Amino acid sequence: MPTTGSFSRTAVNSASGVKTPMGGIYTGGLVILCLAFLMPYCAFIPKATLSAVIITAVVFSVEYEVVMPIWKSKRIDLLPGFACFLGCLFYELEMGIGLGVVIQVIMLLYHAARPGIEVQIKKVPGSSKNYLCITPNQGVVFPSVSYVRNLISKAGIRQDTLLPVVIDCSHIYQVDYTAAKGFNAMLGDFSSRQQEVFWLSCNTSVADTISAIAGDLFVKISGPHQVLEDQRDGEEDQLLLECQETSPV
Repeated sequence: MPTTGSFSRTAVNSASGVKTPMGGIYTGGLVILCLAFLMPYCAFIPKATLSAVIITAVVFSVEYEVVMPIWKSKRIDLLPGFACFLGCLFYELEMGIGLGVVIQVIMLLYHAARPGIEVQIKKVPGSSKNYLCITPNQGVVFPSVSYVRNLISKAGIRQDTLLPVVIDCSHIYQVDYTAAKGFNAMLGDFSSRQQEVFWLSCNTSVADTISAIAGDLFVKISGPHQVLEDQRDGEEDQLLLECQETSPV
């Protein structure tokens, strides 16, 4: 692996066929010889000639052939690369690289804060009743919890009747403490309007994190058929309570 002090010198070594750090010994020896015997003559070398050597070595590091495949697959991925290239071309090298890094970090944070959410109305298996199925496509952490909570709350009250809500957690592999607090507040809102929320296909880690904050408001199910079972249990408990209140002492 060719190694030297800077990117351009590493590129020159690589273009020269250097394969091991042993090349540094030859480079250092040539530098010492130039400093000792050739300094008066090196002063006459034009800077354009030295720049041409560096440009010739570095130009092979430009992977222009990947531009068209990225353009055909996902064009927005070219944004950090073009920003970095233009910044380095018209300003300073460090600022151009920093600009590309900042844009890439912003893109990553945006995708983390705005996960995709699919909202569907489905029928409970073996019944004519419907339920609202909400499926986030990735884990929910602190940058995205407010966005996900608002979408679920709006979807829950958008229907004419308050349908039971089933949150499909098959793609949720990570939930942090802030997200659990947000879900707890959301479940409280649903409970205040007597609208049930169920968590489907929730792994142990996610279930433990949310249930530790939400307590009894967190209801985990293994299949959509349990939506009606839970409703029947609730109706039976309510009927039993009414009978106890109306029965003579």
